[in-house]
Amino acid sequence: MSLARDLRQVRASLEAQLSAGVLEAAESALRETCAGVSATRVLDVGERAPEFELATPSGDALRSSDLLADGPLLVCFIRGAWCPFSATELQYLERYAPQVRETGASILALSPEPAERCAEFATSLGLDFPLLQDADSRVARGFGLEIEFDDPLRAVLRAERIAYGGRREVPVPGLFVLDPAGVVRFAYSRTDYHLRAEPESWMRVLRKI
Repeated sequence: MSLARDLRQVRASLEAQLSAGVLEAAESALRETCAGVSATRVLDVGERAPEFELATPSGDALRSSDLLADGPLLVCFIRGAWCPFSATELQYLERYAPQVRETGASILALSPEPAERCAEFATSLGLDFPLLQDADSRVARGFGLEIEFDDPLRAVLRAERIAYGGRREVPVPGLFVLDPAGVVRFAYSRTDYHLRAEPESWMRVLRKI
């Protein structure tokens, strides 16, 4: 079982749905966009993550400090329900959720999409951990995840009449493991949205906390 292998299959499937060469052109445009932007420094191992508060579907406040009081926290930032690579990553998180909980840790996924869309996406994937709205990507910015504007892939999906999210800005995908003190013990983020952290890499860290 390899996340990287499954993500390559997702890309091949997406490419087959699109007009010839259009995905490659979109990815080239994205690389140029990212190269021309001064990147925000992503939180690194050993740094303390900012505290944050989010609204749950029931309207309650979910605070990072409360989650960390119970143990380590794995935080995953996704682009949205429109992104098949994000869906694949979340499915892997769900597969590993029992092992995560055995370490005493919890999982939290964040998306910039509306709360209703997050809830629908979580239900469709059968997630047993929260997927909450990060309104205006405030938490993502706090972790140093640069915001991309006019993501070329989204424009391609729109042109090809494939469903996509309505927001213009999406965070760079990222995954972080925080220890109970809120210190980053694992950090992974790439502007290339095909690349995600293999579960065993962050599981090794969780087992040591």
